[in-house]
Amino acid sequence: MANSSFLILLTKEFRELARSKKLLIGLAVFLFFSLASPLTARYMNEIIGLVGNQQGITFNLPEPVYTDSLAQLVKNLSQIGLFVMIFLVMGLVVQEKERGTAAFLMVKPVSRAAFILAKFVTLTLFSALLMLVSTAVCGLYTGILFGVYPWKELFGIALTLFLYMTVILSVTLLMSTVSRSQAAAGIFSLGVWLLLSLLSQWGRVGRFFTGALVGESSAIMFGMSVDWRPYAGAVGLTAAALVSAVAVFRRWEA
Repeated sequence: MANSSFLILLTKEFRELARSKKLLIGLAVFLFFSLASPLTARYMNEIIGLVGNQQGITFNLPEPVYTDSLAQLVKNLSQIGLFVMIFLVMGLVVQEKERGTAAFLMVKPVSRAAFILAKFVTLTLFSALLMLVSTAVCGLYTGILFGVYPWKELFGIALTLFLYMTVILSVTLLMSTVSRSQAAAGIFSLGVWLLLSLLSQWGRVGRFFTGALVGESSAIMFGMSVDWRPYAGAVGLTAAALVSAVAVFRRWEA
């Protein structure tokens, strides 16, 4: 019975994701950056040179290489891409509270932990799909423009950015559970994201915070050794946010 209820909740979440166009918007944004990143890396020097020539300025710029394309992808997805994702999912719980859907479901034989867990699983699968599609397209386009298909590096980058995104989105899920409005959930989520980025600069302890994962993408890109601490920290922070969200929702009075 419990497994059946969870599958029903999971199906409901995916239908909501598709019906609300959030799935389509997420795919469109991530596809745009997966195409724009290698294109920018390949032709930016030429654009800068053209502008410089018009102003009588000469720039001595290095020849673009395929790692420039990967660096652009990491920058775009870890900043603008993640911001868009927070915007898309910040109402995941609080919106159902406002509509009365959450209260209705609590009357049914549905556990509150399953309610939150179904949303978390949906978030992780949504993120995984976006990362898979965007890195695959970026890899193909990078190969066309630079003659190199960096699948090994892209696999590591995709996993790293997926963990990075999972942490922030699990925090967003928690903020959506705690907050009374979507705007508040979004603001708190952005605040925690900024805080985690700042804490990652805090000496050795900072290596366990999420912001350090973006730096590990660069290490993967250039074949350097990877520090395990940001990855362990990401798993721990995700688990803490998920457990906290369940605990808060259990105390919520429908």
